[in-house]
Amino acid sequence: MTDSTTSTSENSFNGDSADLQLNLNNYRKRKRSLIDEMDQTNLQMQLIKDKCDLKILYFMLPVGVTLRLQRIRVKHRMLSVKRFSRFLKGKTLDTQRSTQTSL
Repeated sequence: MTDSTTSTSENSFNGDSADLQLNLNNYRKRKRSLIDEMDQTNLQMQLIKDKCDLKILYFMLPVGVTLRLQRIRVKHRMLSVKRFSRFLKGKTLDTQRSTQTSL
């Protein structure tokens, strides 16, 4: 009788250890995923903080500097529009030339 009791307790112990190992593995996976989520959250918070710092620095600049920066942005945008319109004009001229040569 003692042999059967001993074997039964050993089987239950082995089953418990398998459950403990499974629980430990699940705990480790969950811990890793939580750490990854925290890292992502910290990165997002740092990006938001950097953007806010840049905005604050922009508003702390003297008025003349901010006006010059605004002019540079507007000038760059206007140049981009001019270049694009030149490209479109060139395309229309090329298509007109090809239709004239085909006639």
